[in-house]
This record gives sequence, structure tokens and C-alpha cells, in this order.
Amino acid sequence: MVVLLALGTAALGAGLAVVKGRDDGLGYFVGNLSTPYLIAAFFAGRALRSRVGAAVAGVLMTWITLSAFYVSAETAFGYPSGSMTRFYLEWFIAGAFSGTALGLLGRESRTRVRLRYVLPLALVLEPFAVVMVQTAGRFGGLNLQALQLVAWGGEIVLGCVVLGITRLRSGRTQAAESVKRQVSRAGS
Repeated sequence: MVVLLALGTAALGAGLAVVKGRDDGLGYFVGNLSTPYLIAAFFAGRALRSRVGAAVAGVLMTWITLSAFYVSAETAFGYPSGSMTRFYLEWFIAGAFSGTALGLLGRESRTRVRLRYVLPLALVLEPFAVVMVQTAGRFGGLNLQALQLVAWGGEIVLGCVVLGITRLRSGRTQAAESVKRQVSRAGS
């Protein structure tokens, strides 16, 4: 399961690089969404029972996605190899923290129904987090573009759809567990 997830994660990273390309349009903003990296870590953690394993798998999946993204971007679009090593390092360090957190949240979501909402909420809240970071500091203030808002709008809509599906599935799971408990009590 984890090997398949790793392959899928590498494909995701490469795909994001291709979508981003050298375009300054919508592809640039879709290719730079950070939620796909969180998704990979979350599902890696969800696949494992051990907390340590979930944390490590979350970091590894995040790093695989980042590696595939940067290698694909350098290969396909002629970026000089290693030209932005310090920049890459910053994202890999951030990925260690986010991968650990999302890997653990994924693992815990196996048994704690409410944690299943982490993933759709990440999709919905990412644009707001980016705006807070941009207005707070090093990125030179808030400078939103129309296509960036389109990409974020799509991400928010996707997050709302996933949130609704998660809610429906969680409701069915809770109802089924309630019926099982009632049957168990009646049989005792």
C-alpha cells in the first residue's frame, strides 16, 4: 500500500510541475497549491498503525512529492540543476514539519472520526493561510492575481465537496456502529 502511495505521490509531484510549467497563468497557481503535499502525507499516515511509522511515512511522502516536482521542473523546463538549492531546502524543512503532522493526523483519523475532516478543511483553508503568510512578511505584501483567485476558488469548492462526502460517510459509519451496538445489546 505504501509503495503504491509513494508511486502515486511521485506522479503527483511530477504532474504538478508539468501543470505549473513556465506559465504565469492559471497553471502556475494550480501547480503551486500546497495541499497536494498534505494529502500525500495524510494518506501515508492513514495506511499505517504505528505513530512513528505514520510520522516517518508522512515526511517521506512529502519529500517524494517535492523531489518529483523539482526534478520534473528542472528536467522538463530547463531550470539549471540545483540552481535553487537553498530554496529547495526551505521547502524540504517545511515538509518535514507538515509531513510529520499530517502523517500523525492521518493515522489518528483511522479511529477518530472527527480527524477525517482535516483533509477537506486543508483544501478549504489553504488559500486563507497563504494570504496570512503573504501579508505577514517575507513575500512582500498581498499581491493577488485573478487567476490565483480562480485556482483557490477551485480548491475551496473541491474542499467543500470532499467535506460533504466525508460528512455523509461519517454519518453512515456512526449510524452503522449505533445499530451494531443495539443488536449486540439485544443479543446479550
